[in-house]
Amino acid sequence: TDICYPDPLNHDDSDARENGELTIQLCGCEPEVLYDATKTLIELRNSGNMRCNQLRGIDLNLGCPQKCAETGCFGAFLAEKKPELALECIAAMRRAIDSFQHNRSLRPNTNTLPKLSCKIRLFETVEETVKFAQNLEDAGCEILALHCRQRVDKHDGKPDLLAGKLVSKALSIPVIINGSESATLRDVEMDIKNTQAHSIMIARALLENPRLFVEPKSDPAYLAAEYLDYCEKYPPPSPLFIQRHLRWIFRKYLQPAEELEEKNYDYNDWKLRLWTFLVRPYIKTIYQFRQVVHLYVQMNGSMLPTSLKNLPPPSFKSIRHYKQQDGSNEVRTNEQIEKNCYSIMNN
Repeated sequence: TDICYPDPLNHDDSDARENGELTIQLCGCEPEVLYDATKTLIELRNSGNMRCNQLRGIDLNLGCPQKCAETGCFGAFLAEKKPELALECIAAMRRAIDSFQHNRSLRPNTNTLPKLSCKIRLFETVEETVKFAQNLEDAGCEILALHCRQRVDKHDGKPDLLAGKLVSKALSIPVIINGSESATLRDVEMDIKNTQAHSIMIARALLENPRLFVEPKSDPAYLAAEYLDYCEKYPPPSPLFIQRHLRWIFRKYLQPAEELEEKNYDYNDWKLRLWTFLVRPYIKTIYQFRQVVHLYVQMNGSMLPTSLKNLPPPSFKSIRHYKQQDGSNEVRTNEQIEKNCYSIMNN
């Protein structure tokens, strides 16, 4: 693995990957604002700011297909509907980075300027995609990530890896292919060979199974239990992170085949009930999350992970009404995070 993209980080995440290289992704459609944001990030890095000290790349989101991107005119909507403006945004970010070219600090980690990258999706035709990718390179993009599906496909359907190959061959900068269905290291190697890409980006498959490349058939309960051990050792910013990650791990096993309105839920189906129960706001301690995993094992009739064997038999009711005796394994709430953010902004 060369680069890891985390979930969006709140600026209060003071343990923000201090020992790892950091790529920060920006989104927006105003070149001047993106210019200022890019300069600010580099200035923070050059000042020794612990949150940006390891900044190695700045990325522009030109691939998001979600409703929020349509509303804000960024992501794939900006690339498709206003491609010239998207190019202006990349050019502005390029100017911001280049403005430090002859004015570098002698501080550690600042001799190499952050790489400018962006992520896009396929356009309606391969020709349009190749042309836009070439224009991005001309505007100053140094690394291109390409999701080999169109915006309307989101994450569904087969990726068009042939289109990815044509884009890779048309550019002189590294191209990273996203959206492939690689399930093993061998698959990754084959996709790199077939697309002639620099590398492969994998997200959803690794969220579902963080052990994908060493144990492709891992049991979800064992994955979840191990994940919670790490959460206890390295607490995430809020319970939401745990809820979302556990939902990814259990998605194939609990999520209903079709989207249902809550009024149509059949709570006699324990899988559906557990799927919705997992994200209830009163579940916010490591103990409760472990008991949710324990409940899955109990109802599924599967093997119990070792780290859960000393826990009492759970029920929906016992998990819901669990009272934390001390704060040793409680994850910070969003309210606490917002309070800390407010404190930082006013100091």
